[in-house]
Amino acid sequence: MTEEKLLRIGIGLIVVTSPFFLWLVLRIANPQSQAELRTQIARMRMLRWISYIVGLALFLILLVYPLGRYFNLGFAVLTASVGLEIPMGWLKNRLARSEKQGNPSTEVIPHSG
Repeated sequence: MTEEKLLRIGIGLIVVTSPFFLWLVLRIANPQSQAELRTQIARMRMLRWISYIVGLALFLILLVYPLGRYFNLGFAVLTASVGLEIPMGWLKNRLARSEKQGNPSTEVIPHSG
């Protein structure tokens, strides 16, 4: 294998496995309050849409303008976009659990205004 091919494989694997690394970071950070969980879910949703749009654009550009060696990059970004559902689902599950339990430590402080 050439160095360029190994580099493309490495970049593709990094992009595809990035949702799992993000999930690990979220588990380590361990957001507690409902407000933090809602903020993280909103950020994850935004990141998912951005990666979907970028991946789709790369995929379509490389489909129309054939640069065969970079075709897999668009596919890898689209796969990572779908993979972001795993940590987002985990956050949604934690939010639902904290709302169901109604713990005072996880309740949102009412905003006056």
